[in-house]
Amino acid sequence: MNDLFHQAVLHSMESPRLLHHLLLPLLPQIILLILGPAYAQTVSLGSSLTAQTGQTTAWFSPSGDYAFGFRPFETNVSHFLLAIWFDKVENKTVVWYARRCRPVQAGATVELATDGKLSLKDRDAKEVWNVKANGTVTYAAMLDNGNFVLASGDGSVRWQSFDNPSDTILPSQVLGPGKELRSRLTDADYSGGRFELSIQSDGNLTFYPVEIISGLKYDPYWSSGTGGNGSQLVFDESGTVYLALTNNTVLINFTSGMIGSIGDFYQRATLDPDGVFRQYIYPKNTTTSGGWTVVDFQPPDICRELTTTTGSGACGLNSYCVSGGGNRSVDCECPPGYSLEDPSRKYKGCFPNFTAQICGTNESVTETLFELREVINVDWPLSAYEHSSPIDEDRCKRRCLGDCNCAVAVYQVDGRNCWKKRLPLTNGKMGSYVDRKAFIKVPKVSKDKTKSTQLSWQERLDIIMGIARGLLYLHQDSRLRIIHRDLKAGNILLDKDMNPKISDFGTARIFKGDQNEENTRRVIGTYGYMSPEYAMEGIFSVKSDVFSFGVIVLEILSGKKNRMVYEAESCVNLLGHAWKLWEDGRCLELLHEAMECSYPTPRVLRCLQVGLLCVQEGSEDRPTMAEVVLMLSNEGVVLPQPNRPGFCIGRTSKETSRSSMEQTSSAVIETTTMPECR
Repeated sequence: MNDLFHQAVLHSMESPRLLHHLLLPLLPQIILLILGPAYAQTVSLGSSLTAQTGQTTAWFSPSGDYAFGFRPFETNVSHFLLAIWFDKVENKTVVWYARRCRPVQAGATVELATDGKLSLKDRDAKEVWNVKANGTVTYAAMLDNGNFVLASGDGSVRWQSFDNPSDTILPSQVLGPGKELRSRLTDADYSGGRFELSIQSDGNLTFYPVEIISGLKYDPYWSSGTGGNGSQLVFDESGTVYLALTNNTVLINFTSGMIGSIGDFYQRATLDPDGVFRQYIYPKNTTTSGGWTVVDFQPPDICRELTTTTGSGACGLNSYCVSGGGNRSVDCECPPGYSLEDPSRKYKGCFPNFTAQICGTNESVTETLFELREVINVDWPLSAYEHSSPIDEDRCKRRCLGDCNCAVAVYQVDGRNCWKKRLPLTNGKMGSYVDRKAFIKVPKVSKDKTKSTQLSWQERLDIIMGIARGLLYLHQDSRLRIIHRDLKAGNILLDKDMNPKISDFGTARIFKGDQNEENTRRVIGTYGYMSPEYAMEGIFSVKSDVFSFGVIVLEILSGKKNRMVYEAESCVNLLGHAWKLWEDGRCLELLHEAMECSYPTPRVLRCLQVGLLCVQEGSEDRPTMAEVVLMLSNEGVVLPQPNRPGFCIGRTSKETSRSSMEQTSSAVIETTTMPECR
């Protein structure tokens, strides 16, 4: 090692970056050789840690930035993961864990045995994982770069976590040929996930979807195209991630801009559960909870780029992928008539919640039982089994209706092409499919049944008021101040008396009494209901739930989903459509046809206006739920004019100059006046 060190120094005058590149793999040895075992706060032979319920037991790096030991699971504090994590970061983000190792319970131990073997035993003293180093081991150490090492007395590293990564690499880490990262299954499930990043033996960097149980690789969805070059993935101490040859010739830069120094930021690059490789930074020495920030990612859009002939694609079978951009997880959604197999594990896909068409049924009978419903901007490109051309749209749809094997008909307008697609549907994705329409087969609902199950104006108002009071309880009247974070129509349950109940608190957060907002490193929720500040910056507060409530109000009144596209008016969603109608003075056109004219116009307009106030772009402009309940229940409260909604694209820009909340705070009880559309 000394010869290599001297050789690197001699070359440094010619190429400083080459010196840096040569020293990276040797950094653990250099640290231990120059500074000695004392620097690393070494773990002596015979030392052990025991997992204890409600506690984190660990060996720490000298600065305390990193820890190696037992980390309790977020969902079950009596179960533990043998891991390395950032100890000074909110949520103590894991950067390494013992792969292929089941969680252990309280009483489990990890020991550096006297023979130098690192051994993990469960509470029954049965060994479940171990590391037998190559050579004599005299101590272990958690280093300040996040690397846990087993070393000999002269500082030679016999085993290191950097050579055995899980889903993350850190500054000063090199991923060489034959090495891989495997995503975890979900953020909280550290089982082997659905994606793998691999440096192949020829130096080609490739991203694969994999079969969860066997780990079998499917078709790659991204490749560096550097086969035969012997390249390696480098995360250097300047915060740059790049693919380089062994002589440090940079082939691909993953880090596109300047990144803060490792002295100011914690840094990591992780293959996330959604298959996107993201580089993150987190500010050091800060009293605020800034959270992890994405600075770069690959691939740019996994929904578009992952199309595999084997497997289900970026999402599960019969679902479709919705891109959240590189800085957010992708979302997986079900088409009409289908439900998620497991809402907490969307990757499992969707199933039809109806009895499929029976083959051999007379075509005329089939047309009375099933219909084709359009799914906007969605396609399953590899599920076709029959192609017809030229053909018109009506014949395309009729052919699918009459075919018991057909689940989806896709019609290309320009080319007059028709594709019939069968279950299971794979590689589903939402995109700009402007040249084609997708129609999914679902049971036909009779007109009489539809009419009998449609809600009256009063029923809609009662549901809106019930949701508002429920949110007010969570935000203000409950003993704990709770932010739901995933409020949507699907999480509102109705009992037999049509009383709404807010459900699914899996992503909820509890606020302290004086806490107004918080920032999270991972955005979890449903696109279309998330407020702009939460979706874009990870900032959430009671006003985030208010935004979601406003979306639900507009959906209840219109009978339409927020994510529907209104191409004729250049509005990308329901919020944009509602805002345009508001500005044009045509608010009542938003209402669901089932309400007919049986509603009191002043109350309906008030409800619409409250909905628009709740979805304003600025969180400071939105009312609190206490103000919402007051505005809905007391017609004497003068309502402020709403500003433009968040995520409203393609709208005109008549914006008020005053903050609507300034107007709300000065609202007084007056004689009832009818709100007017602008």
